[in-house]
Amino acid sequence: MKNIENWGRFINWFAMRPRTAGFLVFFIFAAITFIFSVLRNQILKDEDRNKMKIILNNAHQNIEQSLKNCYSTTVSLALTLDNSGVPQNFEAVSKQLIRSNPIVSSVELVPGGVIKYIYPLEGNEAAMNLNILSTADISKEAKKSIESQKIYFAGPLKLRQGEVGIVGRLPIYNENKFWGVTAVIIKLNTLLKASGVKDIQQSDYYFQFSKKNPVTSEEEFFLPSKTDLSKSYYISQSISDSDWVLYLVTKQNI
Repeated sequence: MKNIENWGRFINWFAMRPRTAGFLVFFIFAAITFIFSVLRNQILKDEDRNKMKIILNNAHQNIEQSLKNCYSTTVSLALTLDNSGVPQNFEAVSKQLIRSNPIVSSVELVPGGVIKYIYPLEGNEAAMNLNILSTADISKEAKKSIESQKIYFAGPLKLRQGEVGIVGRLPIYNENKFWGVTAVIIKLNTLLKASGVKDIQQSDYYFQFSKKNPVTSEEEFFLPSKTDLSKSYYISQSISDSDWVLYLVTKQNI
């Protein structure tokens, strides 16, 4: 009975104050609408960010797999060396390796740090006899594979052949002594095409590809998309055996 009386008083209070009652009802509905709007926007943001993670992961995995295939190519190339460190059937083996791994444009054997064997030689003559350990613009990254004793992907850099490319170098040891390196040359556009990066450039997102300059330590960007990411939402992943970072950036703020 008391609850009924209280409820009656509550109704009478609102009836005697129609403006106040109207304001409270409006405020309650506005608050409910705002809360639902915020929740809906948050759900849409979460869905978009999850979609971005899937897209970035796919591209990242494609790049990682391409680089693993290149590692296999450098190992196979090293097997052409006999016990004296002299390559056997270099051209025939190299031709087959490139045929089985089309992301590679050319391969090299670099005894003592000097490029002495290139396949195919045509179009790559400018790189022949280049000392990668004493040439200023490439020596720092060339030495990274030797220091780490594992493959390292240098670049992107302007190749002596004239294009922008990536060089994967694997140090080789003969009787526990450093022999030199085997190397694969990958054109940057070929790697990006294989990764699927170029397929997404016209959608709601864009990729950016960067690394720290080995001399200045400043981050350099290599794709024609905008490079000021401070006002954009993005996610990124580092790429193994290199100093590269792959970004996926939304064209709209989320």
